[in-house]
Amino acid sequence: MFKQRIISAAVGILAFGILLCFVNTVLFHLVVGSICAQISNELCTVILGKKFKLIKFSNVFISVCVPLFMLFNLVSNFKYLICLLIIIAILCSMQYRKELKMERIFFAFIVSFGMSISLSTFILIRDCFSLNYNLCLLAILLVASSAWMTDTGGYFIGNALGKHKLNCSDISPHKTKEGVAGGLATSLCSGLVICLIFKLITPELKFNWLLLAVVLLIASVLAVLGDLFASLIKRQYDVKDFGKIMPGHGGLLDRLDSMIFVIPFYYFVFCNFKVFWL
Repeated sequence: MFKQRIISAAVGILAFGILLCFVNTVLFHLVVGSICAQISNELCTVILGKKFKLIKFSNVFISVCVPLFMLFNLVSNFKYLICLLIIIAILCSMQYRKELKMERIFFAFIVSFGMSISLSTFILIRDCFSLNYNLCLLAILLVASSAWMTDTGGYFIGNALGKHKLNCSDISPHKTKEGVAGGLATSLCSGLVICLIFKLITPELKFNWLLLAVVLLIASVLAVLGDLFASLIKRQYDVKDFGKIMPGHGGLLDRLDSMIFVIPFYYFVFCNFKVFWL
């Protein structure tokens, strides 16, 4: 299991590194759309089961529409998209009115649509710094670092030093207070190191280090909450993982759940606070 986790993580990091080379191209939208589709499929399989293909297809279609609307600069018409997609979801759900409770169908729709919006916010972060590739790269790396280093630090430090269970053992029985603290520390240190490296590469880049540290810590806490939220869904529907696409990790959502709240938070920060500037 440990070896599988390492191999899957290495492949994921390599794929992420290659994607960064195409961050300002249409490929970035297509990759985000593919990720949204896969996550929506995993969620619907867990919440609705494998049988209901039409409602699953409609949810996947809805999820893909979000980054595609951003590709064609239709974000201002988002309210019309939401109305259209709700109508599609209602029409599709009517077919299963005798087999599924409506609240289950709408829960699948709301969660998959919400996560698609969250992940697609990556595109808006990219657009914030579209004129400066270095800042765009830095912003994306900070998002990834806050989510993944919180996970990684929490996993290894929790396994090595974890003794006190977090007060949510019914949701995530393996999480410990030591692991969470280790994840926060690892995320903070990695974020500061990334910024220091960019500072050395681009001397004119200035940082508000105190504000940056606060942002990194808040983002790390949100990464933990995203992980717990995904775990809650799995416990509700009695599954261990969302899928098997990543050996040792489970489904794609099992790897990206910590980004659910982190990406929108960073978008809000980059739009409203001078964490760094040229």
